[in-house]
Amino acid sequence: MAKRPALGKPLLMDIIENRSYFDTLDDEVGQLIKKIDPLQKQSVYRQAKNDLFKFVTRHRGEMFRFRKERMSLRSVNDSVLIKVGPKKRGHLAAYRGEWIRVIWHSTYGFSMDCLVHKVKVTKEVEKQLVPRGPYTGQCLPVSIRDGRRTRDGPFNQGELGQFYPNRQSPTKPGSRRDSRRRNASQARYH
Repeated sequence: MAKRPALGKPLLMDIIENRSYFDTLDDEVGQLIKKIDPLQKQSVYRQAKNDLFKFVTRHRGEMFRFRKERMSLRSVNDSVLIKVGPKKRGHLAAYRGEWIRVIWHSTYGFSMDCLVHKVKVTKEVEKQLVPRGPYTGQCLPVSIRDGRRTRDGPFNQGELGQFYPNRQSPTKPGSRRDSRRRNASQARYH
């Protein structure tokens, strides 16, 4: 799967179908996504989103509704690249065997409206893609799985591409945090 590199060289991984990857493409749509800034005036923000929507739909893109937190999208205006597998069913069945970009355009209740369109990903770009989303031991590179893993559990990836274990766990009974909570609740009734 992955070869152990020398220090300072990127780690190459096989592409997994139906898996989200960080969007690193710098084409016209990528530049339009970068122009969207929610901190700007509302009129400028809406105009940038409208420009993105018009451009994608004009170039054979579609709008689909998915449940939130699907495809490792974290917020509105976030985008990922996905290699759709040959047996994919549902919304993305029309894109079987192709690379697509999914852009979280807007939110509606517990759903997200996403723009989907085909993209061309070269072999050079494909080698540099980094997977995104909650990580398990099977999808991590061998160097991280064997050398840097501290405990079992899912992994997350930081902004710079570093892997770290997901430490969000419930309070264990008998822990220091649990005893503080218990002592505080008992003090109210005495």
